[in-house]
Amino acid sequence: HLFVSQALKEAIEKFLKVKELKPTWIENVLYYAKALAAKDSKSNKEEISKELKQAAEMTPENDADRKAQEEVKELLRKKYAK
Repeated sequence: HLFVSQALKEAIEKFLKVKELKPTWIENVLYYAKALAAKDSKSNKEEISKELKQAAEMTPENDADRKAQEEVKELLRKKYAK
């Protein structure tokens, strides 16, 4: 359990660093939100929702981003709609 927690913490840090370098990379935002949810979806719900809403409004740059954005919108509908 400790290893998983540490791995999630490291993943979140890396996703954040990438987000600083390329804030419009939808796929990265999606995985960042998923990592936050895996760590603690209840206490991170506001942050997850904010990130997903921003990603839903971004302009996809390629097919991977388009697919990621579809998943973002699905997550918003199913789990993070307010």
